[in-house]
Amino acid sequence: MKQISKVYHVEFTEPVEVNGKADKHFYFGSQAAIYGTFSAEQIGISYGYLRSKIHLENGEYSNDKCTIRLGPLRRKEKSE
Repeated sequence: MKQISKVYHVEFTEPVEVNGKADKHFYFGSQAAIYGTFSAEQIGISYGYLRSKIHLENGEYSNDKCTIRLGPLRRKEKSE
């Protein structure tokens, strides 16, 4: 049975610098990983509120700082 992985896409309205490189698009494997890189102030929503009140499976979350989307991570099928 194929396991489906999730990917969180955080798109900022303005470029944000991480490790000396500015970008607007960042991808994460979990909500916790988002907050390991960015603060709640940078994201515009707290980790607890995002986890408990926002259901990204039903659609994206947007505020004046960023948009957070959840999607499937597509991988090439292994051939045997």
